[in-house]
Amino acid sequence: MRHHTRIDFSLLRIENVKLLASALLAVLVAAPLAVAQDGAIVTGASAVYSVPVGSLHNRFESALGGMVFIGKQISSDWTWIGKCEYFELSTINAGKLTKTVSIQEAGSARQYQVPLSKLSMSLKAIGLTAEARLTVLRLSSVETDLHFGFGFYKWDNVRSAYHDSLFVQSASSGSTIKVADLEVPENRQSDWSGSLNLGCDVNVKLVDPVRLTLGADYRLIVGELWQALDLDMESVSGMQCISFRVGISVSF
Repeated sequence: MRHHTRIDFSLLRIENVKLLASALLAVLVAAPLAVAQDGAIVTGASAVYSVPVGSLHNRFESALGGMVFIGKQISSDWTWIGKCEYFELSTINAGKLTKTVSIQEAGSARQYQVPLSKLSMSLKAIGLTAEARLTVLRLSSVETDLHFGFGFYKWDNVRSAYHDSLFVQSASSGSTIKVADLEVPENRQSDWSGSLNLGCDVNVKLVDPVRLTLGADYRLIVGELWQALDLDMESVSGMQCISFRVGISVSF
């Protein structure tokens, strides 16, 4: 049986984030530094708006998170980045999370979609990513790059217990009918998973060496959120998001 541990995200202070990002950076730049000693150091922070896609969108709405990063320019076009990101999805997609029930009316079966009004869930994750950035356009005040990366995330997913009776209003008689009694226990998952991401950035020079950074990413965390058949909730195989970022970066 697989053993799952619970992570306390209240303990993830900014000092720990900086330490983790710095440790990852040391690994990323160790080899390139042997060849390139004069590249710029790049560091910064961004607000990240994560939009769940695929089956993850069937559970959660979008949410705001954050990211810090530090890296090393190893050539005129290539930069290695180590970044640490945190996000929490806690607003459920109420339009997708419904229970389908079927009752006999006027000699035939009729289906109803019943909202799960007492359901609550959250997905919290913190991750470290190694990222390669390729500059594809360089103007006097604007640079554009493409990037791809890989890393790992520690994530914690919680679904509340659900104890409720479900009622529908009959379309034929207009009366209120009890259609189900749900007694579903709480579910908690906690795990480490690998991740992949790719995207692009636009860096606009504000006051040298400060730049405004705008970006977009596709991110995949290779993990599974379990199904809950009594709630008509399918499993999520691969946690996918499109993220949009805005932040500040500094080169020195």
